[in-house]
Amino acid sequence: MGDDKQVPKKQQVNVELPTQFGGRQIQQLDIQDSKAHPHADFNWYLLNQIGVPARIPDVLADLVLWLAASTFLGSVGKQFIQFPGVLAIIAIVLVILLFLSIYVLKTASQPSIRWSLLYRWVLLFIGVCLGGR
Repeated sequence: MGDDKQVPKKQQVNVELPTQFGGRQIQQLDIQDSKAHPHADFNWYLLNQIGVPARIPDVLADLVLWLAASTFLGSVGKQFIQFPGVLAIIAIVLVILLFLSIYVLKTASQPSIRWSLLYRWVLLFIGVCLGGR
């Protein structure tokens, strides 16, 4: 190419690959830029934060953690609900969580994020019900 000014600079990485005869070969690869997909980083972050883990032991640990935390919050909330103003604070927090959930549902492009959000809400509901009893 004669006109190198029109070609944008791409980030490159060197990868060491095995050759057919047992040696090593270094190949330079171009890293694609994510500017074409502005929501890709946001979706990746959401999937890593609220996604259901892939392994069964991690799912069980996640389930126990969310149930224990929401049960604790439910039992503490039951004790503090009798104080003035606490009900308003709980209502404000629930409204903020509801609007954040709606925002995540509207912006998430992958169905797994939506199911993961539903999974988290079910765990929170069960935990708060257990803590309130």
